[in-house]
Amino acid sequence: MEIFTEKMVNQIKIIEKLLNQLEKDLNHLNKPSKLDNVSELVERVGKITTVLKTTLDLEKGGNIAKNLLHLYNHIQYAAQRIKEHEDYSAVKSAHKVVKEINEGWSKLSTAAA
Repeated sequence: MEIFTEKMVNQIKIIEKLLNQLEKDLNHLNKPSKLDNVSELVERVGKITTVLKTTLDLEKGGNIAKNLLHLYNHIQYAAQRIKEHEDYSAVKSAHKVVKEINEGWSKLSTAAA
């Protein structure tokens, strides 16, 4: 019996790639003094989290989807703080959040493969 359909596996891979890029961008934003492209990274972080939020099914996903929504909102908040106030104080926690989400997706991706 197949647990994951091919479509689900493809969606997992796309989400995993987005989360990996998000983690890289947030990691770079942890060192803003060494960056020339802060605004580009902040924009990409915002766009990626918006896309990730659209993948959530809040009705069928239950608490997991709701918790992910809160985490994605926190990541977007960190990006907004940089964009509007040049405040990097939330980046470290946003990076930690996405790193933990990535670990979970990595396990799911391995199970789906």
